[in-house]
Amino acid sequence: MLYLKALHIIFVVTWFAGLFYLVRLFVYHSEANEKSEPEKAF
Repeated sequence: MLYLKALHIIFVVTWFAGLFYLVRLFVYHSEANEKSEPEKAF
């Protein structure tokens, strides 16, 4: 039973970390679209 609790906690922590990282990726994507063409090359 403790293994199940440990796996659940690990899953929830990684799930929330992934959600916050997806938001960060969306922000990076939005900022990249606002840049001019020469800046996008880098």
